[in-house]
Amino acid sequence: MSRHWAKFFAAFLLLAAGMASASEPTAGSVWTEPATGIAFVWVPSGEFDMGCQAPADHCPATELPVHHRIIAGFWLSRTEITRGQWGRLMADDPSTLKKSDAYPVDQTTWQLANSYIAKLNKTGHGRFRLPSEAEWEYACRAGSRSDLYCGGSDVGAIAWDINNAKRSTQPVAQKAANAFGLYDMSGNLWEWTEDCWSENYEGAPADGRARVNDVCDARVMRGGSWGSYPEQLRASSRRSYDDVKCPFVGLRLVRDGGR
Repeated sequence: MSRHWAKFFAAFLLLAAGMASASEPTAGSVWTEPATGIAFVWVPSGEFDMGCQAPADHCPATELPVHHRIIAGFWLSRTEITRGQWGRLMADDPSTLKKSDAYPVDQTTWQLANSYIAKLNKTGHGRFRLPSEAEWEYACRAGSRSDLYCGGSDVGAIAWDINNAKRSTQPVAQKAANAFGLYDMSGNLWEWTEDCWSENYEGAPADGRARVNDVCDARVMRGGSWGSYPEQLRASSRRSYDDVKCPFVGLRLVRDGGR
């Protein structure tokens, strides 16, 4: 496809998805869900190149090929879901260490995450879900083509990882946010996405939809954790994971709709 037709097709998808920026909230606007206190940040409509941005010979095959995606605006929780937010809806806290309510809830399987979402959807304050892998990476990059991590290239300034987390999760929003006002997208906990695992991006859709199959043996996680090395915290890093409890895994949620 020529560059001219690629731009035309991108514009068509934006219009078809009803992505008129004039009708959207301002990028970075915050809405708080009343039942749980989860703060959601508006991630504006746009487009980006998804995948590893390094020279191809330095990129894992799982992060290739780089491909263009068109994303409709959405609300994304400003932080990973905390123990306090989890406990407002769920009787049992799966977290490894029962620390303060400001810590992110961990050991959340994909099924547990969706049980929480099902209860949240009954509050009447919107439709909530896990982000697609494309939405997650778009929000992480926040318009930057050069940042290595979600919010910059200084990993110590934005992320809790194996070098500074002291073998544990840390309270949310203690490191610097990215340009959209989102915290801990690199580090602290791996975050579930809606997508089934695929070995690469061949055949990926052009929009922000998740890639799902009738039989999904593993799901995609993003962002790295307190036990990860910096390489695993990169904006394009992705991991396959089975639906089992793990102290390195948490969640972040999407609220659909522009108001």
